[in-house]
Amino acid sequence: CQRELKSLAITALGDLAGAVGGPVWCSTPHFTSTFTILSMASGIEITDEDDLDEVDFVCELRLALVEAITWIVQGAKDEATRSVNHNVTNALHSPVMTMVVPLLTNNLTPWCLRELGAGSAVDPNLLDDIIRAVSGLVGDLADIYPGNSDVRMALKPLARDFLRIVSDKISETTETTQKWAFNLLAAN
Repeated sequence: CQRELKSLAITALGDLAGAVGGPVWCSTPHFTSTFTILSMASGIEITDEDDLDEVDFVCELRLALVEAITWIVQGAKDEATRSVNHNVTNALHSPVMTMVVPLLTNNLTPWCLRELGAGSAVDPNLLDDIIRAVSGLVGDLADIYPGNSDVRMALKPLARDFLRIVSDKISETTETTQKWAFNLLAAN
């Protein structure tokens, strides 16, 4: 039960940030504590690959984490005008560079690529959801940061392997999300 609550709490943070909106969320005291919590959650690893409950818990937590970050990042863009709020991108810059980019490049991407190999204990649908969520987050980050930004440069290596995954283990929707993210990341 406690494990389920952790994923739900992470999801709730993303939902709150999405509902309040980027400009408001980034200017509240909750902003820093949100990324502190998300950073702590990002450090949780699978310690026993044979414990399927633990594998499911960590996978669900990773998906909730990426989705919560995505809600926060999407708050940087005004959907009506499609313009980027630079106050939000400036506020996001430090947590993106210190927590989000390392999470994506050093943790989740290598793990996803490894899990696509034979013998994964991860539910294939859940793995597909995580790959799609990570790809979507990469695309959202590429969308709000300009072509030569340090954020984009740090994410560029993902275009080499992760955003070009060809596997019968991922859905057509995930492939579409990967192509969208790849094109955004490759654009100047």
